[in-house]
Amino acid sequence: MDFEANRIFVLCGKGQKQRIVPAGPKALKALLKYITARAERELTTDALFVSENSLPITRRHVEQHIRRLGHRAGIEGAPTLLRHTFTLWYLKRGGDVFSLQQLLGHSTLEMTRRYVSLAVSDVAQAHAKFGPGELV
Repeated sequence: MDFEANRIFVLCGKGQKQRIVPAGPKALKALLKYITARAERELTTDALFVSENSLPITRRHVEQHIRRLGHRAGIEGAPTLLRHTFTLWYLKRGGDVFSLQQLLGHSTLEMTRRYVSLAVSDVAQAHAKFGPGELV
């Protein structure tokens, strides 16, 4: 963790590549609190995130939990939908595709482009609402 630069270094994805993940002060403080509490437990794993019974929490566990929560809320495909929603919000709020590529962990812009193409319906809606042809 780098508190001064508000970022976390993580190993993830295919090939366990290092990623730099931006994090706000609140998130860093919460993570430090968790790490401190975790250090007080006698664990036999190096995994950062563990369950109540001290077993490593895997990506699959997280996806299943998000899927269950999404199902309860009536949202199907919740893990993927969260990622796509983040992508669209990031771009709508002025983020650029190059930093988005880094945040999503894509090695090429082609994969990022697939996420961006989902915004085509948003473009059509915006044009219908704000396009110059609608002013007449």
